[in-house]
Amino acid sequence: SSFAVNCGGLDIKSGTLGTLFERDNASLNASSYFTTETKKWAVSSNGVFIDIDNPQYILNSQSQFTNTLDSELFQTARASPGSLRYYGLGLENGNYTVQLEFAETTIQGSVGRRLFDIHIQASCPTHFIGIVVLSII
Repeated sequence: SSFAVNCGGLDIKSGTLGTLFERDNASLNASSYFTTETKKWAVSSNGVFIDIDNPQYILNSQSQFTNTLDSELFQTARASPGSLRYYGLGLENGNYTVQLEFAETTIQGSVGRRLFDIHIQASCPTHFIGIVVLSII
């Protein structure tokens, strides 16, 4: 079983891999979740943006990104002031390949490294090979 997610965007078929990235553009707010029609994955978000009258939970960018032929995959992003979690549903026991791709779509605050945790089956691996980071051109 496999799935791919286009965070904050519509269904997109990758030109390089032929993979269908499922849409993740459902309206989420301070405490909500969304389960896909295929029931392969779900996303949850919680937290409140402070001092923002009309918070945006999906960010859009028209920037082009280096190191990819699928720049449109990185032109939307989901935002959460607290916790943003994606869940694989109905996965059987076994080995899986996990590939995460990130892009800095907006610069907020200082330029530099971003810190976050990746948890798989309640563990947080210290070395994660499947991360690809893209930059804006």
